[in-house]
Amino acid sequence: MGTRPKRPCRYPGCPELVNAGEGYCEKHKGQAARLDHNTRGNFRQRGYDSRWDSVRKIKLSKDPLCEVCLKEGRVKEADLVHHIVPVDKDPSLLLVMENLMSVCNHCHQVIHSRGGG
Repeated sequence: MGTRPKRPCRYPGCPELVNAGEGYCEKHKGQAARLDHNTRGNFRQRGYDSRWDSVRKIKLSKDPLCEVCLKEGRVKEADLVHHIVPVDKDPSLLLVMENLMSVCNHCHQVIHSRGGG
């Protein structure tokens, strides 16, 4: 099975090619993250209100260990609650327990670097 072809960097006008699954070249990764951060608003502006705080707390108390690490045979405390289907794709799933997974910071970064929401 061959490797997937490289794709152009998603930054407007950039001619660099990146591996499939990556959005931006090394030069533009930081700029894209800052642009995204500046245009998205803070977490409260994105709908994460006191109801989210309650659901997050319930999820972490129910599943206090990182679910990804557990599947890979490691035991690590969860720091975050991740939406399996991203909220920007389906806002109605913001507070749905079945759409949430407890994860550690490292696994959360890995999930997002692979384009998993």
